[in-house]
Amino acid sequence: MVVGPSDVTIDVELEPLDAEYPMIDALGDGFVVADARNRWKSDGSLAWLPAYDGVGWMDCYALNVGEELTWGCLYHEFPLVTVDRKGVRGIRGTSVRGARGLLVSGPLVAFLGEYDDYRHDRRRTAPSRQVTVSIGWSDDGDDVLVERKVPLTMPDGSEPPGQPRQVVCRDDRAFVRFDDAREWFVVQL
Repeated sequence: MVVGPSDVTIDVELEPLDAEYPMIDALGDGFVVADARNRWKSDGSLAWLPAYDGVGWMDCYALNVGEELTWGCLYHEFPLVTVDRKGVRGIRGTSVRGARGLLVSGPLVAFLGEYDDYRHDRRRTAPSRQVTVSIGWSDDGDDVLVERKVPLTMPDGSEPPGQPRQVVCRDDRAFVRFDDAREWFVVQL
């Protein structure tokens, strides 16, 4: 039986963050990932620098530092790049542009936000409060196929108070903060 994103139930409602989820910034073993291009040791020396591989390495819009792998969506073509302790392990195409967060659970991928969510529309009097979650699937290194898009909602079912001010992603979780620096929410696949 083939299972895809349409067969998976995903709760894209924000939940208040509690002490159960520690905020960890290191990839482990004294290594740190900096802007998804270079890998640095804890003493500040360079561990590796990726060779040119046909992908423009200008900036990283969405970064997910997991236990085993790190994923990033790179500006300006926004491929999904997979990195491990030895270097770049995969580059997959995706149709999502400008994601602010990236959640990964096996072949399931969810992008938090996109350009259309936070571009200021001249017809609006205020920036959009909409945050789109694009849910896709990628097997065996194939491009990510986005099969559905759903709105992110607050615990009470309302739309978010605005665009996220900060998004920190770890494997299948995204930690999201809006205007109040003391209040974090978690989204989990």
